[in-house]
Amino acid sequence: MVYQKMGPRRRFFDVIVAKAAFHLKPGKMTPLSVMPGLTMADQYTDPTADVLHLLKAGDLVLSKPGTDVIVTGNAQCRSPQICWNAALQFYSKNDDTLLLNHELRLSGTRQWYWDAHSEKWLLTAPEITDSVPLLHEHAFGGGFVDEQGRAKLAPNPVGRGVAVNMQPNVDLTAHQIERADWPITELLPATPILDYPLCSMAPVSRTWPARLQFAGTYDEQWLSENTHAAIMDLPSDFNERFYHCAIPSLITPTWLKGDERLVLTGLLKNFPDLSSDLPGVHVDATITQGALANRLNMALDTILIDLDSRAVSLTWRARLASNGDAVRVDIHQREMR
Repeated sequence: MVYQKMGPRRRFFDVIVAKAAFHLKPGKMTPLSVMPGLTMADQYTDPTADVLHLLKAGDLVLSKPGTDVIVTGNAQCRSPQICWNAALQFYSKNDDTLLLNHELRLSGTRQWYWDAHSEKWLLTAPEITDSVPLLHEHAFGGGFVDEQGRAKLAPNPVGRGVAVNMQPNVDLTAHQIERADWPITELLPATPILDYPLCSMAPVSRTWPARLQFAGTYDEQWLSENTHAAIMDLPSDFNERFYHCAIPSLITPTWLKGDERLVLTGLLKNFPDLSSDLPGVHVDATITQGALANRLNMALDTILIDLDSRAVSLTWRARLASNGDAVRVDIHQREMR
């Protein structure tokens, strides 16, 4: 598919996007018989909520400087437990270099309770489970309103835990997802943890701090420069990292090639230690603008892993400055050597 997007300084681009789905299995991934369609716009669990929670990210963005890795569905262990560790890693094909590593601690449902002896909020023992939904609302985070009426939000504003020691009558249901290297076992009175990083592997809304920091400055100067403009420009400090929708620890600094080895630990019931190779497909496109044809390499900028269906969707993207002419696109693929 080809579509047009505006970048900074009101520059318009013809953007080409291609998407394919593969079966997640030991060894090399193989194509699924039914290919996924494009998601035309962001989809939210509740579009009217005060804090938007992204359910599915739209595919029609300008670009991504690196590769997003997103995991959806339910993390499952082989047999019911109160807690277990899970991890996702990518390794390079040639020298087995670790390219990406994200480690979690998952648990059954539990509650916060006030311990008068220690004067701290502590956790009950987790209930036994074999499945945890990988949703941000099950991870540590949240927010509260301070005495001046200001909202104080963690990087995960829909999570659980931050408000427990700050607001009366708050839900005491505790988080089930946390970083393996930063377990939260107690809360001190009136001492909110507002710097806890995003740790669930679901997509991130563009209104959350992790993405909003790259949106640029919409101040009075920007408003004065754009009030009477036919097309409003992006701020001068806009950063294309805004288009990334994975949590920061699951964004690679450069694009993955598409032949890397994926290792999933503690996420699939029947494959507790799964090693699976990306399909090794190179994708490029010939874009014809009027009479001018260009061959473009397409970057693998999004990897979506659905644990429930054991499917992996890969998205490739390329762009070229638009010249206003009609556009035709031909997608080419070949096996990487």
